[in-house]
Amino acid sequence: MITGEPKSKVDQIQPLKEKKANRIGHPIENPIFLEGEEFMRWSRFKKTAPEEMFNTVRDHAFLDRLANLEQEITTGRQELETLLK
Repeated sequence: MITGEPKSKVDQIQPLKEKKANRIGHPIENPIFLEGEEFMRWSRFKKTAPEEMFNTVRDHAFLDRLANLEQEITTGRQELETLLK
């Protein structure tokens, strides 16, 4: 579990990336929070009710990330198969 300073650091990195992206007119490079995931930022998450925290962790923190990982693996396999042909 992330505690203390690392949580706030992660929450501070995204706004810096957003400012840089806006300044140079490009998309955010390697965003920590994807569009629609603002509710998962520690600064907002810590203010939610316990039941809502549980639901967020159960429904988003793991399942969404797992789905993204599965898609990346599938894409990687397809690219590898293309290279090996």
